[in-house]
Amino acid sequence: YGVDAARELLADPANLCVVAEDGEGPVGYYLLARTAPPIPGNDGAVELKQIYLRARGYGSGLAKVLLEDCEAQARRAGAASLWLVVSDTNARARAFYDRLGFRRIGVGPTLVVGRERLASRILLREIAATP
Repeated sequence: YGVDAARELLADPANLCVVAEDGEGPVGYYLLARTAPPIPGNDGAVELKQIYLRARGYGSGLAKVLLEDCEAQARRAGAASLWLVVSDTNARARAFYDRLGFRRIGVGPTLVVGRERLASRILLREIAATP
């Protein structure tokens, strides 16, 4: 997590970053990556690598709007589903993904955040076809 790593991610044409702003500036974003899940049998999935909101965006419905836009972008890229990794300790995010129909498909990698080592899970959600 640093400026150089962010530049590298954003420079990769396989990645798409969308930023949402309000009157105070950036309030949230997502990063979509054309990365296949590490669980076999999930062809056509792309990774929701990151989706974040600043605290002032909590409860605003913006996270759902960002996710809907992410799904639309994934459909345009030919994806059939989204996958992601979420920390087992991130109850807010897990509840959000549960409400939106993501299902657990496997054990995720150990996430290193500072000095903490966190267990994670891999979630997947089918993307509805464009009407």
